[in-house]
Amino acid sequence: MSLTVGNLYNNAVSSFSITSLAGRNGFERSVEWVHIVEDIEVANFLHGNELVFTAGYLNKNPAWLLNFVKALNRAEVSALFVNVGPYIESVGDDVIAYCNEVDFPLFSVPWKARLVDITRYFSRKIIHHEKVEETVAVALKNIIFNIGNVDDSIKTMQRFGYAADSKLSYLNITMKSFDKSRQLDNIRIMKRDFEHFAGQKLLNIMWLNYEDNIVCVLTEGDFEKIRHFCYELTRITEKRSGRYRLFIGVSDVVSGFKYQLVNFDKSVKANYMAVKQKKKIVFYADLDIYRLLLDVKDREILHGYYNENLKPLEIYDEKNNTKLVDFLQTYLDCDGSPALVAQTLSIHRNTVSNQIKKIENITNCNLSSLDDKLHCMLAFSIKELL
Repeated sequence: MSLTVGNLYNNAVSSFSITSLAGRNGFERSVEWVHIVEDIEVANFLHGNELVFTAGYLNKNPAWLLNFVKALNRAEVSALFVNVGPYIESVGDDVIAYCNEVDFPLFSVPWKARLVDITRYFSRKIIHHEKVEETVAVALKNIIFNIGNVDDSIKTMQRFGYAADSKLSYLNITMKSFDKSRQLDNIRIMKRDFEHFAGQKLLNIMWLNYEDNIVCVLTEGDFEKIRHFCYELTRITEKRSGRYRLFIGVSDVVSGFKYQLVNFDKSVKANYMAVKQKKKIVFYADLDIYRLLLDVKDREILHGYYNENLKPLEIYDEKNNTKLVDFLQTYLDCDGSPALVAQTLSIHRNTVSNQIKKIENITNCNLSSLDDKLHCMLAFSIKELL
């Protein structure tokens, strides 16, 4: 679960003289660190997800604060705390209106307040939260993969608010950065986008690393809500399409910590298909026949089946510069209807019949037989896996 502006504000408001001025709809923004910033140019060096404090030492004109806020929002800062005093006597209506328009949290702190105390307080909260997140992630990983004393790990999860019958699902994510040197930076940006959107939807998420992938764990029992969340995520992450591509495999929803290994493996398999098929998102629940094929541990069995049923046709195409494999795929997609194949490919019915006979001779099958058609369909499905 990410630490948000709202979490920190609600905890601090009773201890410090902090006033919320605008942007309450942005209270679900995630927070990773705290900075004191006085120069607009510094905004270009921020990572995003920071709480920024300013006293306005460089405030030389009425438009300075509004321009400062706009620069921070472009840098995806989480919130701004204005130290009201000799340099910024008040926050203008134009600044408040802008912050409300873009849901950018804005706060005021009186000049008498000690910023060092407030920033130290927030920093400690952030560090503590990071330690909790790390502890929870390790405990969940131990539970999933049966490492160490699982009962102790379950107690750890319960200590941090997770019930023993928690309903979990996994988004197994492969990131392909166009600039590989920016991979770590892109992962941080992706997590920020996920956490911000999850906060808006009141969803609790945590993160795991698995091999070269990142795994987003959702504690939500409504699968349709998860499906909608995932589709919305793919739309939101389109704005990062110039930086990276995501391939996401989504598991089912399973209740209870002790039953998560099989469910986690479903996310791995769905992710495998997302990468193979170059799809943004694949749900294990939608895999149909692939669920059976992915459970075949001995890949040689799949290779053998493919070689028996489809490989001869593939070899023929390579030698004769034909496209009988593509024709057979179209034939099966058209439910074996010669008329529909002719219409789809804009060819004569006689040509369809001749092509079918040629395929039957090469593969030694009878395409009017349901069993033989099933063999071919299964071979095509296997082809997508290999």
